[in-house]
Amino acid sequence: MLKDEYFAVYHIESDKIHNSWQALMSRHWARVSDDDFELVLYRDRSLEDYDTYLDNAPPLLLDATGIVHHELNAGKQEKIAALWKRLNAIRA
Repeated sequence: MLKDEYFAVYHIESDKIHNSWQALMSRHWARVSDDDFELVLYRDRSLEDYDTYLDNAPPLLLDATGIVHHELNAGKQEKIAALWKRLNAIRA
């Protein structure tokens, strides 16, 4: 039922939390050469490293908010539409 969402959103958001090989490699290993790695305990991160996560969260939250308000007949469609417009302007 939610297979596509699982493999898209859930995977992206949870990969850094769960003990996957990809998470382990991105957190604690740095490639030194084609066949050599170096253990990294604390990796320096730039703000740009978080862009994917920051870009994914607002649309997911706004979409969920829209669904909840629609189901509750809360009458907030105009406010949610304004938030989508503002988000799209920021992302443009």
